[in-house]
Amino acid sequence: MKITIRKLLTVGMLLIAGFVLLGCKEETTTKPTVRTTTTYTPTPVAEQIDAPKGLKITGQVLSWEAVPGATGYVVYVNDVAKATVSTTSYDFTLLTGDKLVFKVKAKASTGKEDSVLSVSVAYQANAVAQVSAIKTQLADLGIAADSGFAEELVRKGMSATEFESAVAAFETFVEGLEDVDDPAVGNALIKQLLAEDVDLEALVSGVVVALLPDYLEAMAEGAYPEEVDMYQGLIEMIEEDPDTVVLAIVTTLEYFIAFQEDITDDFLAKIMALAETEDIQSLNTAEVIIVKDEIVDILTENLPTTDQLVLVYNCLMALSEAMSGIEYTLPVVSYEVKSATQTRLAFQAMIALIDTIDAAYIDKLKEISVLEDTYFAPVDAIVLTLKYVRTFLDSNEALLNQIDNVFSAQEKAALFNYMIDELSAQFEGEGFEEGMGMDMASFIMLNVMLNLEYEATSDVIDLFFVSLEQVLDVLIKTDGELMRTIIIDQQFYSEWEWDSDKGDYIDYYGNYALNVEYDNGTEYDHARTLANMNIVKQLLIVLDAVIEDLTAEDANDVSSFLLSLEIPDLLLADVEESELPENIDDIVDDAEKLLVKILPMLLKLGQDGIGYMVDKNVIDGVKAVIEDVNSHYVTLYGEDYRSNNDYWIENDGEYEMVVQTIFVSDHVAKILTPAEKANVLAMIASVFDAEDLVDFIFMMSFELEEPIDAALFEQAAVDAFNFFVSEVNVFRTYNKASITQEQKNRISAFPDSFMEFFADVLPA
Repeated sequence: MKITIRKLLTVGMLLIAGFVLLGCKEETTTKPTVRTTTTYTPTPVAEQIDAPKGLKITGQVLSWEAVPGATGYVVYVNDVAKATVSTTSYDFTLLTGDKLVFKVKAKASTGKEDSVLSVSVAYQANAVAQVSAIKTQLADLGIAADSGFAEELVRKGMSATEFESAVAAFETFVEGLEDVDDPAVGNALIKQLLAEDVDLEALVSGVVVALLPDYLEAMAEGAYPEEVDMYQGLIEMIEEDPDTVVLAIVTTLEYFIAFQEDITDDFLAKIMALAETEDIQSLNTAEVIIVKDEIVDILTENLPTTDQLVLVYNCLMALSEAMSGIEYTLPVVSYEVKSATQTRLAFQAMIALIDTIDAAYIDKLKEISVLEDTYFAPVDAIVLTLKYVRTFLDSNEALLNQIDNVFSAQEKAALFNYMIDELSAQFEGEGFEEGMGMDMASFIMLNVMLNLEYEATSDVIDLFFVSLEQVLDVLIKTDGELMRTIIIDQQFYSEWEWDSDKGDYIDYYGNYALNVEYDNGTEYDHARTLANMNIVKQLLIVLDAVIEDLTAEDANDVSSFLLSLEIPDLLLADVEESELPENIDDIVDDAEKLLVKILPMLLKLGQDGIGYMVDKNVIDGVKAVIEDVNSHYVTLYGEDYRSNNDYWIENDGEYEMVVQTIFVSDHVAKILTPAEKANVLAMIASVFDAEDLVDFIFMMSFELEEPIDAALFEQAAVDAFNFFVSEVNVFRTYNKASITQEQKNRISAFPDSFMEFFADVLPA
């Protein structure tokens, strides 16, 4: 079984996260995936040790905090690896130069990955003078001299001259944008700004370390009480670990800078030309594909590296902890590395999906757009797109499996259970009537989530996405017929207007989607009935595809999931114990056992019944019966028989009852094979095995003081079912053209005869 759609949605969620993470350029290999019954090996991901933090310079000695698991450190000076040391310091007395910018990488032991480079710290020979000069410039920009901004810029290696150049470049950029209408001019201004040799990390660090805490303090002062802790948490995070925040922001900015470098004037011109095209049919297919190919190339060339994504995941984790006040201890080694690996693979899947678009797709969309049929054209477009999605899924199986298996099954379970435990801890001790102020529905929903178990939940989610994929395939195979039938049903109209000449109202009936008008209300009602049957037919086709390959084990997975939610306990949470039956535990136990026993039986009945109805086109037969009945009444009472008083006075519904009974009986008899009859009888037995539950239901339904005789009721149900089977086998032999009055009477008497079996066991 394939559950590719679940994986495609996983890709989508990873991409949403990934667009916040964006790193630098790197090459890619592409191809996405589908889940089958094959067991895939989880993608091996090496644990990466942390980058050194807390870099500082004392005199001419660089030092940093020790990194757990590091076997040594590589010191970079002005972006060149200068030395490898085993301690957490480096004496650079022998180095020359007025400005030395340091970064450090931690080396890992075998089996683990080295860290990414740390943030920078700089030695400047004339640091005091540089700070003073920058403060003079800050005064003109309205930034307080005592903010620490100038000191942070210099600590990172920026000089006063460089800061002045950066400010001038930005002012030129802002002024240039004021009257720009041409995207090419705007693009040129951006490139001109980015061409400046600006120390991006210094500026980011200056804002984060020196300015952001004061801004957050001001926000906290005007915040709601429940938001104050969040702001304080962010301030503490910045003060305790600014390196993580700075690295993440710089990483994201570097991605956009690298991405922008590939946005040429020619590419922009092509985009603008497509955007200004009046309608879809006017698009130049070749130009669309050229632009698509360029987009794919740009995305591929700028695929973020795992290292860059790790930095941002670290930041997101820190932000989450700061804002929630919860310190996460995730039960998975290298969680950030694995999450980054998943996200990078998701980018590859996105690129592959975009690359699936070809000239044939564009040409077909153009054909659809010129159709006169405005109601069904969207369905054509949806089905076309679904076909391409299916092609993508089928031809890109390996990558999606790789994404799905970055985390092993054990790790997924551990993360799931950790999430539930954390959620439970937040609501520990809270109840329906206690401090949360929950209504009953919210209380039940919360506790349903808290009761989730990984294995049962995972099995049901897999089943759901298998079913969703079956729906996808049916929509493609039937050319979206279900959507078309629904549109038709929604476009029936019945209107009226006053005719002053006739002194009466005139009715109008029709269907916008079909572009037809009906002569009268009877014809209109008949058309609507047939339209409803068309929807039923398509729904049965979809349902058949969804359940035909399900097994008893699948049914057991569903029942296990439902039982894991402990819904009866939740429903009874607000009921006083004195109001509950003494045997309530036995009643609940009966209900749970019945669910487990009966779901596979119901699945079997559904598979046999719905499968038969689809294979034998039973709904087409139903429509034929409806047409037959309609023709019968037209012959007797005219085209608009529903407006004929004789129809309502004389018609006893006998003809309708006869033809429907014969038709239904024939098909029911064929569905109820000996095996299926045994299945139904087993269901009846299972229901009455739940004695406490049955007694409770009847006592509540009929307000009884004493329980009914369950054995007698079970026998009545068995006898009634056997009678039903016997009668439908008789009715199916009748012929509407030669039916006798005795046969009609037998059909008419059937409902009362059926209920007679329960006369002695049902309360009056």
